Amino acid sequence: MTLPTSAFEAAVASVLKHEGGLSVNRSDPGQITKYGISQRAHPDVDVINLTPEQAREIYRVSYWTAIRGDELPAALALCLFDSAVNQGVSAAVRMLQEALRVDVDGVLGPETLTAARHSGARAVALFMERRLDRYEALVQSRPGLQQFLRGWRLRVLETIWEASKAA
Repeated sequence: MTLPTSAFEAAVASVLKHEGGLSVNRSDPGQITKYGISQRAHPDVDVINLTPEQAREIYRVSYWTAIRGDELPAALALCLFDSAVNQGVSAAVRMLQEALRVDVDGVLGPETLTAARHSGARAVALFMERRLDRYEALVQSRPGLQQFLRGWRLRVLETIWEASKAA
């Protein structure tokens, strides 16, 4: 196995550990999902016939570029990317802004980038704590999602582990 050659490739490899092949679960808010690409988020994509290469390109354009992953510290970029794929870009950015204690507007602009670059490992921990809180709140508001909570918690823990290796 060759090691990923960039922060983006490392982030994709981490996400793909959590996002398997085709998933059709009526309880999944994303509807049909493959490689973490949901029909709901990408209605113009033929998710059922999606290839890993096509998924990588969607990851790059719709998630990595949107979170400005190349401009963030690697560990934080990995965590934010995983969250953006699973919880949406705007939600991920908002949680990051809360963790960094900057204005929360869902836009990863200069103030958020500067704070992120100077944040250190504590920002990863605070961000991931907010991520867990968001999953808990989601299950409280939609009890039918309880079936996903254990997997989401495990995903957060495994992402923290991957981020610690990237730091």
